[in-house]
Amino acid sequence: MNQRPGGCKAPVANSYLSSIAIAFKQRFPGVVPAIHVENSQWILGQVLGFRLDLGIIGMKPQHPDLIVMPFFDEQLVIVVPPNHAWAKRTALKLEELDGKSLIMREKGSGTRELIDSAFDKLRLRPVIAMEVGSNEAIKRAVEGNLGLAFFPPSVVDAEIKQGVLKALNIIGVRLALSFNVIYHREKNSSPLIGAFIEVLKEHRPKLARYGT
Repeated sequence: MNQRPGGCKAPVANSYLSSIAIAFKQRFPGVVPAIHVENSQWILGQVLGFRLDLGIIGMKPQHPDLIVMPFFDEQLVIVVPPNHAWAKRTALKLEELDGKSLIMREKGSGTRELIDSAFDKLRLRPVIAMEVGSNEAIKRAVEGNLGLAFFPPSVVDAEIKQGVLKALNIIGVRLALSFNVIYHREKNSSPLIGAFIEVLKEHRPKLARYGT
């Protein structure tokens, strides 16, 4: 971490990784963690290229040079503004999004790949109103009635509690992001990576849940 930084996909980093960095710094004050918040494909390439020591991504890559450690799963929800016609509902089927306007993450995001795959399997064709690389910008776009969006609940929990956004569970299909810790096989014996993983395990996120 002091030589090459760590990487994390944006949903995790925005709601979670800063507290991990603080905990790690308190335990190892002589180490200077550096964090990059990018999409999963970017982090994957950086770890394989030895430019990042470790990454947390929303996909499970199959690569002989990588060690992949399952971290946690989080079921996606659909987020709508509080004045939306669906705002009083608690759940919907993915098929109901056919033809609806969506605010989506950019290509290369683990979230985007998961959603695109689910739509393709069901032969659904939603309208991509915007592609945005920032979760905060996506939230603001939903609040502004520009479209609906998919999120892990932990990323929008504060807005849900404040009532500025509403979350609907997705029923009939499992649409969950599997977050994995990845690092290069040649770094398997690194004491620094081992120490960081221990901190990660001790501070697994407390995931938000919404009733159906």
